Amino acid sequence: MIKDSYLSDSRVHLNNPGSQVSDLYYNKINTTVDLTECTWSYGRYKVGLTSVAFGSTGTFLIPNNGFASCIFLTLRIDNIAANNALPRGWGYAAINNINYVFGSTNVGQIQVNGESIMHMVMSQCEDVQKRSKIFNLGGQESFGAVSAAYAHVIIPLPFSGANSDYQKRPYDMTLLSSPITVNITFNPVDRFIGGTGVKPTAFNLAEITIKQGQLANSDSGLKPILRDNPESQYSYPIIHKQSFVTTATSDMTALNNVNLLLQSFIYADLVGITICAVRNSDLISSTGSVPSPFFYQVMRNVNVKYNGQVVHESADVLHMLYNMVNMPSADFFQNSIVTGNNDATFASFPADCNLLYLDFSRKREDVYDDSFSNVWRIANQTLTMTATMPAQDTQYTFFMTYYYNGIISVDSTGTSNIYFN
Repeated sequence: MIKDSYLSDSRVHLNNPGSQVSDLYYNKINTTVDLTECTWSYGRYKVGLTSVAFGSTGTFLIPNNGFASCIFLTLRIDNIAANNALPRGWGYAAINNINYVFGSTNVGQIQVNGESIMHMVMSQCEDVQKRSKIFNLGGQESFGAVSAAYAHVIIPLPFSGANSDYQKRPYDMTLLSSPITVNITFNPVDRFIGGTGVKPTAFNLAEITIKQGQLANSDSGLKPILRDNPESQYSYPIIHKQSFVTTATSDMTALNNVNLLLQSFIYADLVGITICAVRNSDLISSTGSVPSPFFYQVMRNVNVKYNGQVVHESADVLHMLYNMVNMPSADFFQNSIVTGNNDATFASFPADCNLLYLDFSRKREDVYDDSFSNVWRIANQTLTMTATMPAQDTQYTFFMTYYYNGIISVDSTGTSNIYFN
């Protein structure tokens, strides 16, 4: 009965995944069972990254000795000198990209850039208060000399995120023959610290904390059942993310329009896209200016087409109203933009920042992981987009995150296979 509840002899199709019968495992039938007894801990497993220098890559392993859930990265910079400033959310700004290898698997490194990490975490939050607080915990803005600055960052992986109402199930790491390897590449200092003062060169702390679960009885997990049924496999549904970046300069007319090509799509179930526009001048410190990589510019009159057919059109800022239909609250987060380049001129002003969401599924999938929808695939791998920007003759970088239905399947040998079709 347990084998029939949780395992199958083929990949589970995402358009008919069944219901969840346990807080620990996904399954393919409709029933209810008692929760397998499991004790959770925060902080029992902590590990420092192998490198803490700005611009370097640090590595950590997720051990295959229990359940893994949310993953947190704590960064600390000590003794920041005068005439320096940190932007709000500097911990997220410090990350260039994350890539991971899911144990022994059929897929190589899966990588997303730092802006996509921000997209994922913000889109997983249920309301503006949570979104803004998580962003602020990712590093408060500061001016001048600081003895110790902290940032606490959520590392989004298939089983790790900011969801609470519809939290992803944890992953049973004991099913894998090898641990998951995660690499975090940091940005150079001019991407997240501004000012004219002497800059630090490394973090004083870069530590990973994993929310872990331990079964009261290891035999109550799936590993012994999977071992005794080598023809079966355990399937874990995911939303796969892909980063795409393009640049454009707004035209020199009063329309301030930009024309974009969205490319490099995987031929898989495309659930949605998140898009932000950042002025190139906000991405990096220049003559002491403070970078503001999450100072998202408002896009108006957005039009997205596929083969000439409209898939999204919103007059003025109607897309913000579209967003709120698919989420419990307003779609923005509260930012604080730092200006000036030294202690005498540093100041800040508040700014509400919005992502542009293009939802192709019935519900916001990255939040509502209990519902999977059949969605479309882009055959020629191109969408066209136009939008009106706030200023003319201005260079913008557009960061996009593509979201796809996917699944991770692990067999009795502990080998994982990741599928997007």
